[in-house]
Amino acid sequence: MSADAINQARSLGSITGGPVIGGLEVPDAGVTDTSKLLTPDGRQLPDAAFNECLNNAPKTGATGRFGDTAVCLGKLDLHVDLVCQPNQRFWPFPWIELALYLGLSALLAAVGLWRIQRRVS
Repeated sequence: MSADAINQARSLGSITGGPVIGGLEVPDAGVTDTSKLLTPDGRQLPDAAFNECLNNAPKTGATGRFGDTAVCLGKLDLHVDLVCQPNQRFWPFPWIELALYLGLSALLAAVGLWRIQRRVS
């Protein structure tokens, strides 16, 4: 995560002060999950290091959404693991979900009708 990549994100940090970054974008894909900020060896960035950059970033005069904080975090050689789906898969997912719900609804309606007819007989 370079300082430029951090500045392009939509959010940095969480309500609890955890080392998370949100709103990352991948060209021609939708991001479905983002890990917390990870160190080069794959461990989660300690809260203390994240908060140090967030609260006491050295003044570099950097611009961008997160400015000096992005520069401080960029120097830590961080990365994130992303899970994303290509844009061409976007519409098949809602159609599959619709088919499953319609099938389940039809099954429940059939069971309900069968139970009603059985009680009437």
